[in-house]
Amino acid sequence: MFRGFFDNDGPLMTFFNDFGGVFILTILWLICSLPLITVVPAATAFYYGMTKAVRHDTGYPAQEFFRAFKMNLLRGVPLSIALGLLVYLLCRNYTFFLNAGTKHGLLMLIPTCLLLLIVVMTMMLLPAILSRFSFNIGRILKMSLVMALKHVPTVILLMIGWAVVIVPIAAAAKGAFGEELDISSAYLMFGLMVILPGIVCYLSVVPIEKILRELMHGTKAVKEEEAKKKEAEKKKKSAGIGGGVIQGMVLRENVENALGSSEQKVEAEDDTEVMWYDRPVR
Repeated sequence: MFRGFFDNDGPLMTFFNDFGGVFILTILWLICSLPLITVVPAATAFYYGMTKAVRHDTGYPAQEFFRAFKMNLLRGVPLSIALGLLVYLLCRNYTFFLNAGTKHGLLMLIPTCLLLLIVVMTMMLLPAILSRFSFNIGRILKMSLVMALKHVPTVILLMIGWAVVIVPIAAAAKGAFGEELDISSAYLMFGLMVILPGIVCYLSVVPIEKILRELMHGTKAVKEEEAKKKEAEKKKKSAGIGGGVIQGMVLRENVENALGSSEQKVEAEDDTEVMWYDRPVR
């Protein structure tokens, strides 16, 4: 019954390895998020390290965290500032319209809450998409928004998960730093900060990876289509013949490539390196 249970790759050691990796990544995420303007790079590195080092067992948690943090720092800092200001302004508008006590103020609450909801939904997928793609900030935001609206049930589950993190910590912080300092509430707050974020990030890897695979396949198809168009234009310019003839040549070439021999397909698959994110999540 317990054969292999205590082996190096057994369930017990796997649990302790994952627990240690989650703990290290959570501490690094909390420390690197302290400057506030590095919240997005820290969240990106948090997800990247959790996915690669813990769930795919490739590399070391701290090493992968700092690698992703450095790679996404230049793009992440402007995103942190912009999204932070946007959320702050929307929350200020919400408070203002709520306390206005007028019919116009109540009506303005609807678009304010809707816009705030869309921003939060986008932020649920932003770190993961930023960790996987090297596009510019505008395209990253667009991809995050589109995928968030396309996968609303998954994003809502992610929002509920992070609400489970934020609400208890906020309640413990209120009790710790109220009128008088409560040491027990302070210990509880720090304990929740170390435990809850790592658990939620660990559990969120599987649903987010499904979205990223869909996005990566779509991006690859777009790139292949653009490459085919450029190749067709290049052939048209070099040959100096009509567009209809070129389209026929390109179509024939695509059909021949699609109907290639099975031996060529096997060789192509053997030469293709499987990336770590293409493997199943543990």
